[in-house]
Amino acid sequence: MLGYENVNGTRELRFEGFSNTFIEAWLRGVPVVSLTEDPDGLIRNRGLGAASGTLDRLAGDIEELMDQPAAWWEISARYRKFAEEKFNSEVNVRRLEKELLKLQK
Repeated sequence: MLGYENVNGTRELRFEGFSNTFIEAWLRGVPVVSLTEDPDGLIRNRGLGAASGTLDRLAGDIEELMDQPAAWWEISARYRKFAEEKFNSEVNVRRLEKELLKLQK
């Protein structure tokens, strides 16, 4: 069984916005289990963990993730790939440079 340190759980009850802890977790291949936050629907739409909505469902979502050790490496690789494509600082600096160069023209 996987240890609980392998699931990034958020328990903030107020609107937080896009949490850097989500990105940090995905970069490590760790799913996010959030009680209320799902920025831009990324968690649900991209299958990047669970946006539970209720405390009971949150507990069930964590149990479900922990009970998939055989699929863990595949799931983990998908989280890392997504985060590296979308949030890699080097990639984003190059994107920003291109946009700034467009403004100079």
